[in-house]
Amino acid sequence: MDVPDIEIVIQWWATCHLATLWQRLGCAARNKHLMGMRLLFAEKEHFDDEREARAIRKVQRENTRKRKAMDLLEARNNKRRIVVPSEVPTNVPPTASSSQVANEEDSDIELDNTVTPSVNSLQELKYVMQNTHHRKRRELDLGMDYLINADKRTGLLCRRKVFDVCFDNEAADFDHHNCDPEHIMGCLRCLISQAVVCCDIHHPDHFATYSSPTDEPSTISRHSRITKYKQEAPDLALQDALDDWREEKTISIYGWAHLSDLGPSLILPNSTLDRIVDCAHHRKIRSTLDLKKETGWTDADRFGSEIIMLIQRHAPPDASPFAMTPLSRSSSTANTNVPPLLQTPSAPSPCTAAPAFNAPKRKNKCGACNQEGHNARNRVCPRHPSHTGTNKENIFIGSLHPA
Repeated sequence: MDVPDIEIVIQWWATCHLATLWQRLGCAARNKHLMGMRLLFAEKEHFDDEREARAIRKVQRENTRKRKAMDLLEARNNKRRIVVPSEVPTNVPPTASSSQVANEEDSDIELDNTVTPSVNSLQELKYVMQNTHHRKRRELDLGMDYLINADKRTGLLCRRKVFDVCFDNEAADFDHHNCDPEHIMGCLRCLISQAVVCCDIHHPDHFATYSSPTDEPSTISRHSRITKYKQEAPDLALQDALDDWREEKTISIYGWAHLSDLGPSLILPNSTLDRIVDCAHHRKIRSTLDLKKETGWTDADRFGSEIIMLIQRHAPPDASPFAMTPLSRSSSTANTNVPPLLQTPSAPSPCTAAPAFNAPKRKNKCGACNQEGHNARNRVCPRHPSHTGTNKENIFIGSLHPA
């Protein structure tokens, strides 16, 4: 495969040998009039600084585990029951002391041996590559390791030099004169030309475009918690308006074919649409920042203003923050000389809440005498049996039957 106009080759993850990587990177810029760019995206755990930090974290975890074990052993010794010497069995071996346990735990701690020692010379790297024929599964190739950490290894400080040492390019024979002996420079196709740009260590400006940001992204505040509710007419109208809007945007940006094949979720996913309707019902979205916070929509900055207009057009009106209780009549003596028909009613102030109007309490009405203030069982009622003299139990018999 000889494609001459490939300008950039990208290797994702360092999962291959150095020879395989060089074979893949060699596909760039077969045309000598072009300049090719080769990029390698390696995993985080393959860098030396991350290995050192991981080893430090492992030692800290081991120290924490050892300290907890010592505290637990000391707590058990303090709670141990006092045994009478005559009750101690003879066949039980003596208990190990705390110092012996600590020494045994110290012997179990093993430091992280994955940190590759630095290369002191190019001959050491060449020796390592020549004596390494097999590698374990899921283990980083040594040549790839030196290539990734070439900026921190003494004796290298150049990524191109890693390939020269590993493949022993200095001892290679040049046969470009054999192809074209009549020409002074030999065969121009087989002639190895010197690269103008070496690597990102010597020419960092040429790789500034492809440098990945190392700053941590800013934390986004968590979205609100929406309670369950029943959708009303404004909510359904907003949902229909958002459906129509995303269909029109999909057609205008991607075309009708994408709308027919993939649907309007290219612009606004269904989950995001439902979230917008829920937040609009609870009045959580009032600006583009609120939209981005509540939904996490990636196109909130691009289409946020249009979504806000749809929410303001179809969302239910906000509830008034003022009291709806009617105002009581003023007891002031102002405008007493003006006739009641000519007096202008004063408008209630929106900043002052009106006092609550206390309605008169309803009185009980008696079913026997139809008077208010008591019921038929109350002795106050004139028709109560106690006033008529009938059905009396505690009366003198002689009064009922005179002699």
